Amino acid sequence: MAESLKVKQAIKRKFPVIDIDDSLDMAIQLMAETNVSVLAVKIGEELIGIVTVWDILGGLAHNYDRQ
Repeated sequence: MAESLKVKQAIKRKFPVIDIDDSLDMAIQLMAETNVSVLAVKIGEELIGIVTVWDILGGLAHNYDRQ
């Protein structure tokens, strides 16, 4: 039986990152430009989590990014 692939063989080493204070519109644009559905989120240089397409859709549906 062939050895199964490891996570390290599939992981993306470079991925788009967005700042926690950036707008949802900016996140959408970055996702579209980089063809991804998840962005890493940072405060300063510290990675603190991720934001997904579903998170953004929920935010827009609840008008979180509109003034």
